[in-house]
Parts: sequence; C-alpha cells; structure tokens
Amino acid sequence: MALLMSFYARMRNIQQKNEISNKNKENYAFKLYTFERIFPIVSDQREIPHPRSGHRIGCNSTNLYVYGGYTPQYVDPASGILMQHLFNELWQFNFATRKWMLLPGQETIPPELASVALIFDGKTLMVYGGTNLPFGEQSSNKLYFCVLTKGNFYHGMQLVDASGSMPPPMYGQALVYHNGYLYVIGGTTGYDYTCDIHRINLSTMKWEDVFIDTGGLDYMPAGRYRHEVAFDGEHIYILGGGTNVTAFDLEYIPTFNINEKKWAKKQTKRDPIERQNCGIPEPRMCHSCVQYKDENNEIYVYIIGGNNGPDTVYNEMWRLQLSTLQWTKITNKPLPFPVYFNSACVTQEGKMYLFGGINRDESKRTNYLHSAWIVIPKLSEMCWESLLHYNPNLCKSSKAELLNQGIPAHFIERLYDNIC
Repeated sequence: MALLMSFYARMRNIQQKNEISNKNKENYAFKLYTFERIFPIVSDQREIPHPRSGHRIGCNSTNLYVYGGYTPQYVDPASGILMQHLFNELWQFNFATRKWMLLPGQETIPPELASVALIFDGKTLMVYGGTNLPFGEQSSNKLYFCVLTKGNFYHGMQLVDASGSMPPPMYGQALVYHNGYLYVIGGTTGYDYTCDIHRINLSTMKWEDVFIDTGGLDYMPAGRYRHEVAFDGEHIYILGGGTNVTAFDLEYIPTFNINEKKWAKKQTKRDPIERQNCGIPEPRMCHSCVQYKDENNEIYVYIIGGNNGPDTVYNEMWRLQLSTLQWTKITNKPLPFPVYFNSACVTQEGKMYLFGGINRDESKRTNYLHSAWIVIPKLSEMCWESLLHYNPNLCKSSKAELLNQGIPAHFIERLYDNIC
C-alpha cells in the first residue's frame, strides 16, 4: 500500500506541473459501466480505420487490434467510384498514446473479411472463416494466425496447414479456445445455417467433428450465424444469433457440454428490476459480447447492441452471471446510439472496448471507439488513466525521463509496445 500511495503521489505531482496547460480540461473521474468515446490523436483522417461493420477486434493491456470489415460506401481512390469494399487490413490502436497504426503485411490477409471469427490471447491472433463478396459465394474454412508481440519479427497472417475432418466453408461462426483445442460453433453458407461443432488440435493441426446434427435428437439448437458464445471450462453457451428471417431468444440458452458431447437448453433468470421484455434481453443477432472472470472466479458475460431486423436495433448492455444464469440490465449509461455488426473486447484489467458497426440513428457505418470499465480496477490503473488524461503527450518523453519521474516500468512499456 505504501508503494502504491507513493506512485499516486508522484503521478499527482506530474499532473500539477501541467495544471496551467490543462486548466480548461475536464477533471478525471473513474466511471463504472459508462461508455465514453475515445478520440484518437491524428493529423490526417487516413491515419484511422475507415468506418466499417462485420469486422472483429481483440486486445491486451496495451493495444487493440481491428481485423477486416465491410462497407457499401467506399470511394475507390483510383476511379472515384462509390462501391462495396472489404478491408484487407489489420490496425493497431495504442491505448496510452491514442494513435492508430496500419500494420504491414496486407498481402498476407485472406480475402474472406466479413463476419470472420476471431480470438486473441494477448499475443497470438487467430482468425477463422469469413466471407468475400458477394456474401456467401466465397466463404472460408481456413485458420490463420498472427503473432503480435514486441520483439518478434512480424510475418503478417500465417495460414495453418491443417488436416483431418475440416468443417465446411462458412461465415458468422463463433470460437472457443480450451486445453489446446480451438472449437468452431455454427455459421452459415449464406443459405443454410448450422449449430454443428468442430475443433482443431493446435498441436497436431488436425480437425475433428465434435457434434454434427444428424436428426432424431431430443434437443438440438437451430442453426444460426452471428451468435456469440460464453464458456465456463465445461459448457459452451450460445447467446442469440439468427438467420435471414429470425433472431433467437436469450431466455432459454442452448448449452453444450464438451465432455459429455450433449446439448441442453437452460432457462435464465430474469432481472427483477428491469421491466423491458420482463427482465430478459430481447432476441438479437449481430451483437457483441465479452466475458470476464473476477477475483472470485465468477464469470460474467456482457452483451452489447445487436439487432432483430433492420428496424429493431439496441443500444443497451446486459450482464449474465454464468454460475446462476442471472440476467442484469446495466442502466448506468447506454451506448450513445443503437448499433449492430459491432465488435467488442475486454482487457485483463476489466476495461471493455467497442469499435465500429452500423449506427441505426445515422443509417451508416461508424469508426467510433468507445470504452467502459466493467469492474473496479486496481488503484494503480486509475492513477495511470488519470496521468494520461492530464498528460496526453507523455509518449514524447524518453523512457529514462519517465523512469526518473517514478512511473513504474510496466506502465511505461505500454507507451512503446508497438509491433512495428
């Protein structure tokens, strides 16, 4: 505690030195469950990702990564013609410097860039499936990975040379990683929908079928795409999703036991305070989702946004406690606009980030980045946020200068931890 208070005192001293230049700046205040827009530091709009939907994001404590995506309103630089466009891009956003960087290696990115499935463990990005244009006519069943750690030579996206019983090419799947296996759940060809489960052994790179719907079962969830999943170490929970005609409910959740290889349908508990839809999130698809395990090993799942048809789009956030299946609507402050085909991720410290999607209010795609704390973090994290709030140009100082000012080395590294 003494060390922490010493750190706080040093941070406060640095902030006071900048009071003159920051005298009109709003005071820093920690806010739980409150979405705030992050404004990047740029000199040219070409230094930020184009508005998009159908992309995926992942993050660690330092950086956020945006992969792929789609827009129907892209002006071709060569011809000036307005056209549909898929983004063969991987962007990096540094939280501390608030700067975007387009990573090299675009030639290594596969063409199926809409509604891919993505998982990021903080070091390695894994991307599976997705579709090219026209949607569904060229889909993927290939797995790519990309190592995103400082000090490693950046190779771009690397195709996995896989064998075994490969899943059919699809898009809109969901992923779970567990004990050396990557599970792929559901998806669509553009015409047919499935909730089948496949997995690949990441040591042998061999695929195998986990569960295939052959009919005659007491219970098998309907096929779907653009669903999200949660995982408790034994059960995969299927959250929403839909087809071209319907979105699935969130009161009864399809649950798959990976050990017994059996499906079950579990009823969730209603929020006793929330009256909307009797305390259960309304059916939806194309929402975003994050999962967070707290210090008591309780797993909480958050769903954000989503839609049930083009006219029913949500700007709300709901929380599901997996151990009790209790829903709670987070009412502190909703998203600033209803959004779907968005993507979310969460840091290990408990800060959620939300990027892009279709803004229903403006009927267009967005490239806004929002964040919200979903836990109360360590005091040192609040100190670091406060320091960056009052000192946005901290990265212009050298590492030696920052160390001499008493800033812990692991925070300083966040300023300079870029891949390229």
